[in-house]
Amino acid sequence: MIKEIIKQFAYSDFKVAGVYHVIVSPGSHGVQYTSNHAGFIFPIKGQAEYKFNGTKYIATPGNIVHGGANMYLEKKVLSDRDWEFITILYNAHSPGSEKQFDQLHFELDIGTNPRLTELLWQTWRAYNEPGELAIFEMNTLFNRILLNIFYSCQNRGEDDTYALYKRICDYIHVHFMDELSVSQIAELHELNENQLFYIFNKYINMGAGDYLRNYRLNRAKELLLMQGLSVKETAYSVGYSDPHYFSRIFKKKNGISPTAFLKKFKNNPSFNKE
Repeated sequence: MIKEIIKQFAYSDFKVAGVYHVIVSPGSHGVQYTSNHAGFIFPIKGQAEYKFNGTKYIATPGNIVHGGANMYLEKKVLSDRDWEFITILYNAHSPGSEKQFDQLHFELDIGTNPRLTELLWQTWRAYNEPGELAIFEMNTLFNRILLNIFYSCQNRGEDDTYALYKRICDYIHVHFMDELSVSQIAELHELNENQLFYIFNKYINMGAGDYLRNYRLNRAKELLLMQGLSVKETAYSVGYSDPHYFSRIFKKKNGISPTAFLKKFKNNPSFNKE
């Protein structure tokens, strides 16, 4: 998809129509039609859901969203903190193109990009300054922003995604005993939950939540047999504050309760660690 988008932008002329810095309170939601201009939503902090003509996108730092003109838009803040973003609206002339920019809506995963944030603030300041020089600067900066995000998308290849997957796995291995949730894992690694699920499903055919649960339960078997902990102590040691819930999911995965597992394998050194 990114190659098609770059091709579309490569042969077009752009003029910035507006640059706005917006902060929205948690819990806010609404519906509207977009303006007469296409535009990008660049997240700064928080997380929000946008639906352009019914197609849903999650905007969060590292994942930018593009919307077309005069589209039916549903939006809501997802995080429990302010949703902050910069939006850039633009006009584009693309001679000979079958699909105009005001018809396009898509999202781009660009990852952490401090340079892009700096360019966005420069563009916002230029938009709010008077004079032709500021207008020229603003349009020049917008082209640099496009170049920056396209390079970021191209550079996020297979190796980068796998490195991120391994990094998150390593984090889980260190912090599995904490009260860790999928949303916390995603936020700590500047992802949304959909992106996190995609990364894990790509490499191990399961989500990060399933991976965390399986890792905890495998460690629980080791703790029960190797360290002689009680079921309650084991639950706390692998991140579950409710021993009854721990016992239920342990039995669901292993077909046997923690207590029965302990009795069956306590003196068997070849117990199953899978």
